[in-house]
Amino acid sequence: MEDSRIIELFFDRNEQAVRETDQKYGGYCYSIAYHILSNREDSEESVNDTYLSTWNAIPPRKPNPLAPFLGRIVRHISIDRWRKTARANGAAERCSLRWRSFGSVRRIRKGLRPGLSRRSLRALFGNLSPDCGI
Repeated sequence: MEDSRIIELFFDRNEQAVRETDQKYGGYCYSIAYHILSNREDSEESVNDTYLSTWNAIPPRKPNPLAPFLGRIVRHISIDRWRKTARANGAAERCSLRWRSFGSVRRIRKGLRPGLSRRSLRALFGNLSPDCGI
């Protein structure tokens, strides 16, 4: 189906527009997402989010041609998803480092005064986020 006809379907708010977009550009969008995310499930979610964003953007926009418009949307969604995953992995890494540090504090705890030990633990774990599971 031609891009102009797909865009008309979007303007008519016809769900067939999403099916036709997926049929014509699904592989293209998935390829962009996968090159950024390197994960099948995340790439598929990014492509689905692209279709939703396209549904919300047309109308009022009337992109011509449609491929670069979709490519831009999927690229931005995939980069945002990659950043979110990287932040989550970074937080997990920080939690892991603090847990390892906690092990060394427990080993030397016997040699510390009780008050000093509590202060050390507060300093070590005081600003941990709740998602660390501690």
